[in-house]
Amino acid sequence: DRYACASKSSIGATSPEHYGAAPVVVAGRTYVPASMFQLLSCTVTMEGGTVALRTEGAPPAEDEPPSGGAVEYQTAAEAEQAVGFPLKAPGELGAPEKIQVISGAVAQLNWPEGISYRVARGSQEVSGSYTAYGWERSQSAGEQMVTIKGNGDWTYLAAWKDGTYSHALAFEQGVSAQRAVSLVGDLVPLSGE
Repeated sequence: DRYACASKSSIGATSPEHYGAAPVVVAGRTYVPASMFQLLSCTVTMEGGTVALRTEGAPPAEDEPPSGGAVEYQTAAEAEQAVGFPLKAPGELGAPEKIQVISGAVAQLNWPEGISYRVARGSQEVSGSYTAYGWERSQSAGEQMVTIKGNGDWTYLAAWKDGTYSHALAFEQGVSAQRAVSLVGDLVPLSGE
């Protein structure tokens, strides 16, 4: 019952998520749990036997390539308009070196230190990492619970969901768990609002 979302043209993919049931083929049609459509940034509502799917976020920017690849933006305001929500970033890192929107729905910010931050509306996993880490644990960053993953003494990924957005911080060189959690707790509006 594990489902993942991937693309032939965009960067990364989601990690497999459990949705309670495996797919079933009946009379040539494939049935999956309705909640699986959350992987596609849909809101799923079920009322009296009727399932409704509503796509989330803003439509892709006009200059986004048809392939759904990444588009780089010069300012946070431009990227915010493309994804349809305000962006935040760890304040202690300063301004990101690169701001991208992936497939019109996932914002990715990159810093020269090899740190990247991804955010998207919804509950899908957004890190795009399939690395098998040596350990994984939950840790508190203020009132937010964060899943951190790493090898040995180093943390390479911090991921969390806040009820509206999914977030992931990735560290190429690895950082202490304390630093990863500190960066999660240090999110500030990117456009200075």
